[in-house]
Amino acid sequence: MIARALSAIRSWALTNPQLVGGLTILIGAGLIFAGWKDDHHSYSSSLLQNAGVAVLLLVPLFVVERRFSAGIDRSFQRTKEVGRDVATFETRLAEAPAPVEDLSADLMAALAAGVEEDNRLTEEARANASVETIGALFKRACDLNALSEHGARVLVDLQWERIRFRWPEMPGAPEDLAQGSIRISVERVEGKEMGASIDWQSGVTAQEALVSVAEAWKRADNYPGDRTFAKAELLSSLIDLLDLAIRSRRTQGSDDQLSPLIERLSENWVLTDFGLEHLPFSYWIQKEELVDELDDWRRHMSEKTWVLEEDEKAKRERKLDFWMVSKTANLFFRRQLKDR
Repeated sequence: MIARALSAIRSWALTNPQLVGGLTILIGAGLIFAGWKDDHHSYSSSLLQNAGVAVLLLVPLFVVERRFSAGIDRSFQRTKEVGRDVATFETRLAEAPAPVEDLSADLMAALAAGVEEDNRLTEEARANASVETIGALFKRACDLNALSEHGARVLVDLQWERIRFRWPEMPGAPEDLAQGSIRISVERVEGKEMGASIDWQSGVTAQEALVSVAEAWKRADNYPGDRTFAKAELLSSLIDLLDLAIRSRRTQGSDDQLSPLIERLSENWVLTDFGLEHLPFSYWIQKEELVDELDDWRRHMSEKTWVLEEDEKAKRERKLDFWMVSKTANLFFRRQLKDR
């Protein structure tokens, strides 16, 4: 109880420092004065004076204690503020963007997720060829500017004729082509349409669409026959072409990236807006050279060992060699450049 009383007195004294200081000085001075007046009793006089001096000495001690206590309070308050600052910093650090080394790993993971999505579109189209699944591949390739305005062309098994596919969102698409439809037309090797064309619309199966193309071709000219047409695997070749167009945008640098794609002429050569481009390693022949300097670059290519090796393999597998590929490119670009 006494401790509580002393604590209460101390708290009151700390909160009223000026009043306490004044009272202490008055009491000390009073004791000293009383001791001085009581000069008849030397012991009591000395006691009073010493007590007065002791009381007066409490004033500086009180001031020191108060300043010391105030300093401790300030230090405690500053410690709490520092603690709050540390907590705030830790929160902001947790919410801050990842460091560069972590960002690189996260970026690669995000890009890998995009590759998986592209592969998913391709696999869905291969598993169930429809306007919707093939249209999703067309849309992705168009978003990447990976297709030519000439359309996506597919070779009909060892024939000069081609099947061209057009999507409404691709460059050069016909204005009368309805959204969500794929126009399928037959054209000659140089790109001239033969008047055999249908619009493949949603709800029509792939087989029904190809039968309609065959019927339209029969009414036109030079139909190669049901057996040849049936084994052409046109939609499979189209899906492979769109997949190649999309994948070419993920290669390293512009040197390995294909120009907007038109047709895959063989295992090693593709027809693009630039001209002829080689796969898998990069080699290009500009379309102007294909048209204007045919003999010169043919002699030049005949000296390349890798071209001769590829041609031997193509002949064994009954596929187009470089000379048939280059002839196709010559005929196509000669007409395109002439129509400019």
